[in-house]
Amino acid sequence: MWWKGQQFTDFRFIAYLRADYSADDSGVLFRSQGSEVGSYRNQPGYRICCPASTSDDFTLYRIDSGGGVTTLASYSAPDSTDTVRFEIMCYGSSIKVRIERPPGTYLTTLEATDTMWSSGYIGLGAPEWNPDRNPSFDTFLVAKYVSPEPSVSIGGEETP
Repeated sequence: MWWKGQQFTDFRFIAYLRADYSADDSGVLFRSQGSEVGSYRNQPGYRICCPASTSDDFTLYRIDSGGGVTTLASYSAPDSTDTVRFEIMCYGSSIKVRIERPPGTYLTTLEATDTMWSSGYIGLGAPEWNPDRNPSFDTFLVAKYVSPEPSVSIGGEETP
């Protein structure tokens, strides 16, 4: 599923994903050049996916125009049906993916620097190779991202 209404350049995207099956490699696609034709796995852009029984890794990778895959970062974790919170932050060539599993429990942050794709669509991908697997996606938030992030400071408290 693609958000085709707008291409995103520098953004923060938060999504929750719950795999229906523990070895499900569902994921989030971003800065994707995707179309609705063919497998989501072969759409040029970036993808973060949940661990599958064959890899046991959260994997951040780039898919080039010819369908070639380059792993940019990974984190070893067992497959699970726990809900995962992905927070993807892209700014220029910097890519960061904060992963919480379950939400509220920090697991890791995957980071990469890559200049192949500077903008594109956002998409959600389920394992189309097995129609019995139906992951759940929830709570989508897309916002403009700036670096460094704005900070807030509070001055001294005044009392009467």
